[in-house]
Amino acid sequence: MSRWEDAIGPKIRTARLRANMSQERLAEKAGLAAGYISQIETGRKTPSAKAISRISEALQMDMAEFLLRDREISSERDAWISRIVRLLEARSEADLRFAYDILARMFEHFTSYEGESRGL
Repeated sequence: MSRWEDAIGPKIRTARLRANMSQERLAEKAGLAAGYISQIETGRKTPSAKAISRISEALQMDMAEFLLRDREISSERDAWISRIVRLLEARSEADLRFAYDILARMFEHFTSYEGESRGL
């Protein structure tokens, strides 16, 4: 599969299954027909940019994850960072500070727990 059009269907299918979502549920969330989702996943149809946008929103993913070739996505780690950023983008500054405090404390706890489990 060299063209993005050939790879997008399997990428959507993989993302949908990871999200534990049926084609019907994805179609409902994206405002598309379930048959259209099936045709995209099997390569019978190439989705429009609008359809890709709706599908990526329904799956809470960055549209680029579907459009870029696998080698252009640097890692699964970057995909998770992108998802976290999307969750935080619309939040207030106070919410961001709160989220940061929670993450910092959680990671401090993990660090001390890992040290204890290794006898440090």
